[in-house]
Amino acid sequence: MRFIPIELSVPTVADEETSGRESGLHISNLIKHLLLQLDPHRYGGIADDAVRLLWEMGLAWEDIALSRSFWRRILKRTYPTAHFKQMQAQCDGIWGTCDMLSMEGSKTLITESKLTQISMVNEIDGMKFWSWRVQMMAYCHMWGTRRALLPVCFLNADYRPKRIALRAWDVRFKKSEIASNWSMMLQARDEILAQSKGDKKRG
Repeated sequence: MRFIPIELSVPTVADEETSGRESGLHISNLIKHLLLQLDPHRYGGIADDAVRLLWEMGLAWEDIALSRSFWRRILKRTYPTAHFKQMQAQCDGIWGTCDMLSMEGSKTLITESKLTQISMVNEIDGMKFWSWRVQMMAYCHMWGTRRALLPVCFLNADYRPKRIALRAWDVRFKKSEIASNWSMMLQARDEILAQSKGDKKRG
């Protein structure tokens, strides 16, 4: 019996450019722009294979969260009348892809599933999860709701000891929070477009 190691290729930026999603600015681009402003040292580097592999695991978790098995066996227990599917929309020249859009009667719930190595000891409304809240509020604006469902797979739970754990929150945003957040998205959009125009002129 022989076990022969093989090299596996981790997706790169080039793969993201040919992913098939709509061209143009996406909510994820705007959030990355904002994170770079908050902490250039932390978010300005090139992602290594370990980080990209974690991203792929996150995409795999989203696929599971979108799957019939997950929502029928878990989410349906809490929201028996809801329907879950991935949606894409454009607003003010910005694209957004929501993991699922849940219709509970006449109610709309944005559903954003996450997989993370961050400890669940951190407060869900603290800075560690700031980008998640920004993303959910942006989607709430795009789909005209103030409510979001956030199921999170914590890979290492609270690290005491390391173990996997599943948590979820029904998030209710204020109208003013969503409006202020969207204004921040528009400002980030304008800054990115202005920077892109400047780069083209210099080129």
